[in-house]
Amino acid sequence: MLDVACDVPGPELDDVPIRIVDVRGPAVVVEGMFLGLVAEAANPCDGVFVGAVVEMKRVVNVHAAAPARNPDLRTPEPDPCARPCHQPRALAVFASRDHRQAEDLAVEVERAVEIDHLEHDLAHPGDGDRAAMRRRAHRQERGTSPFRVSYRGIGLLVDDPFGARRQRSFYALRMRGAVAAGNPHSADAGAWALREGGTAVDAAVAATLAAFVTEGPLTGPAGGGFALLHEPGSGAVLLDCFFAVPSRAAADMDQVEIDFVGSSTQLFHVGEASVAVPGLVAGLVETHLRRGRLPWERLFVPALELAGRTLAASPAQVYLHEILAAILEREPGGRRVYGVRGYVDASDLVPTLRLLQQARGEAIALLLPDLAEDLFAYEVEVREPLECGFAGATVRTTPGPSFGGAIVQAGLETLEDRADDASGSAEEARSLAAALAAGYGIAGPGAAAGAKPTGTTHVSVVDADGAAVGISSTLGSGSGVFRHGFQLNNMLGELDVIGTDAREAGTRLPSMMAPTLVLEDEAPRLVVGSAGSVRLSGAILQVVAAVARQRIPVAEAIARPRLHVDGGTVHLEGGWADGVAEALQDEGYDVVRWDDRNLFFGGASAVERRSAATLGAAGDPRRGGHGIVVP
Repeated sequence: MLDVACDVPGPELDDVPIRIVDVRGPAVVVEGMFLGLVAEAANPCDGVFVGAVVEMKRVVNVHAAAPARNPDLRTPEPDPCARPCHQPRALAVFASRDHRQAEDLAVEVERAVEIDHLEHDLAHPGDGDRAAMRRRAHRQERGTSPFRVSYRGIGLLVDDPFGARRQRSFYALRMRGAVAAGNPHSADAGAWALREGGTAVDAAVAATLAAFVTEGPLTGPAGGGFALLHEPGSGAVLLDCFFAVPSRAAADMDQVEIDFVGSSTQLFHVGEASVAVPGLVAGLVETHLRRGRLPWERLFVPALELAGRTLAASPAQVYLHEILAAILEREPGGRRVYGVRGYVDASDLVPTLRLLQQARGEAIALLLPDLAEDLFAYEVEVREPLECGFAGATVRTTPGPSFGGAIVQAGLETLEDRADDASGSAEEARSLAAALAAGYGIAGPGAAAGAKPTGTTHVSVVDADGAAVGISSTLGSGSGVFRHGFQLNNMLGELDVIGTDAREAGTRLPSMMAPTLVLEDEAPRLVVGSAGSVRLSGAILQVVAAVARQRIPVAEAIARPRLHVDGGTVHLEGGWADGVAEALQDEGYDVVRWDDRNLFFGGASAVERRSAATLGAAGDPRRGGHGIVVP
């Protein structure tokens, strides 16, 4: 049991009354005037300072979230709004051993402050203007928010919950869930949102915004994408925020030849003429409106923190940056971000993120005035997902204008008619090859061809409420044109996906992206999406088959070797058992053997719900992805 000393030494604290509010194992909550300002200087528990909630308006009612053992504290003071703001009170949390338990208790105290304020505002609606005036006066006097939280000296998070009150509803102290993304920093941002009590949508949006910084060659404010959202009791919808054809006259695009190490060269179409109308930010706003709990502004916290410092690139990113250097470093704006090998300096993006934080979707027209008219006319389209049965589950995936979902659907329907073969066997390879051939066959000639390992990232999230979301986003291969710290897309130049036919202004461009959801008993079993250009559909199909039918854990399902079918050719990733290549050749395929796992075969990010109590998450090791389960 923690030995709590109620007498606080030090002449500077002689007039500061301290009293214990709650004791929970090795953690203790204490209350006192100005306690948060002196907590690290004088610790009443002779332990480790964990956090403080400083509340400048009145005594808080901690019992709204954390019932105290002291019954005398159960009744809040009458008319607490009458307390002058120059008499602050404080709650602080200390611990001698168990930091995790103390942090959880600190979160409860923070939430109690918010709930107490909200309850008071509901009971005294006429106080709003007077309270706002007091808050403004306090900020002018001290230059800070009247509400602050600090944890373990890691940093100070300043947040004024009053300003976001109309946008916030009650939410849990923290949300159990799982998030997977194409980069560890992006996944961390999603996990942060869950820990803050956000929903799966909050986590997916926060992770995607962080990816603007950490995965800039793949996604950003000028991107497009698809969001597949499942809400308990109301089914799934697909929010189409992919690129539209601009109204300007078509022009010749610049061409850049890229030499892929150990492979052939490819021609990329870039420059301003390759830029299509982006819809990603509008899609993130719409997705958040449907099921977000945290305020929109707060979801930028991780992205802004990441943009404020130079980041070390992962090995997968170093490879991508090197092969795309001719595009990424085409302009001075790109060289400022990617000019130092092995690092990413996204500091130019900070003003853009702050503008998006305040102006939401309207910010894009300000950032890209040449496309302003098209952006004002752009609307996120709500579409019905494609659906099929597989292994006793229901699979919902992305409809047109994407080809990707139809490939996944047709491939799974073909695989459903074949035997459940042993994992890694020649029989499984034959079944997967037949399924992929059927899937890519419905998309038409050349749908499986392309070899660009660029352009897309994906975030998958599931939460304890039973909500699930997958957001795939892309810049195409990137245009090499940088504005305000971010790269513009080159989707008009992705001719292997969109073709060469003339298109009417405002119409959606085709895509291969295919966020996919597997449901068992109407509850999310798996959320998966992938990078990989035309090969991403095959990666998704193989992960779905492994998890839904073979019951393989999601991390293993993503890491196991894959294959890709391109007409009469099968690309066989390294790691398959001996005899598999020969078995495929016996089926009439030409087989291209790869020595090891390679990002050519996609980059899946997936989360699973194995039971009500067991979640899983995994990013793809081929592309440096990462998964996190928030307990």
